[in-house]
Amino acid sequence: MAIAKNAQKISSGRLHDICEKLDINLFEQLNGKELSYNNLLDIDSAVNLISEFNETTFVILKHNNACGLASRPKLIDAWKD
Repeated sequence: MAIAKNAQKISSGRLHDICEKLDINLFEQLNGKELSYNNLLDIDSAVNLISEFNETTFVILKHNNACGLASRPKLIDAWKD
């Protein structure tokens, strides 16, 4: 796994906790470089944010900041909004 630019600030324990919490085996990487620490933080943030909504929710994150979010009955509608 690639580690982010600020690797000296990252504890391996924290990285392990995130991977374990997310059950990283549930995800399939289709292409590109290995997931970085920042990628895992974004996934963790997205999962936590989406879990606060009852409706199907689509969220876009960049460096742990939500850039877009929509909740709709159908995922395709949330994605389009």
